[in-house]
Amino acid sequence: LLPSHTSWISLILGYVNSGDPDVALLLYENMSHLFAHTNCYVFIALLKACGQLNDLERGSELHAEISRRGLLNEHLILGNTLIGMYIKCGSLSRAKTVFEKLSMRDVVSWTAIIGAHADSSYLQDALELFEKMQHENVEPNEITIVCVLHALANLRDIYQSTLIHHYVAHYGFEMNHHIASTLIDVYGKCGNINEALHVFDMMPVKNVVA
Repeated sequence: LLPSHTSWISLILGYVNSGDPDVALLLYENMSHLFAHTNCYVFIALLKACGQLNDLERGSELHAEISRRGLLNEHLILGNTLIGMYIKCGSLSRAKTVFEKLSMRDVVSWTAIIGAHADSSYLQDALELFEKMQHENVEPNEITIVCVLHALANLRDIYQSTLIHHYVAHYGFEMNHHIASTLIDVYGKCGNINEALHVFDMMPVKNVVA
């Protein structure tokens, strides 16, 4: 008796979540010979597997299959996972292409692409993307702000750092411990020790890192 389609999916998800991405991809290859239908959550798991393995070739093949089935713009979470896979595989250009083609983008989409540009030393591009995010009226989260602050810290841009600090204070992020610690790092790298001490004094809880 062959396992059902649902059983195959459960096995694939289980192996990805347990850190055995290569087994999950092998199972998918076997399953695809038996069943024509695959839902978006299987593709999400498989893209995560490719990201874990840094398997750009397999990830690109899955991308082509997802596009062929017309799933990308039906499920935003699938587009976000595809962006994440390309980032983990070191292909920022492909991640940006997917990002730009999405019919809808949320805070996860924006944060992933902003963070990837900041991590790849495309610092000014990261800031420009953050500005575009605001123009599209997508509210940032803690991770978005930290990514932007890391870019500013590496640029040593005290003017823009001050602007972002005002933004952070206005929207109530200043009391967030992670953001406050990053602000201290930004001001320290920009040489503004007084402002770094001010942020430190405002922190409700202080730790060794801060």
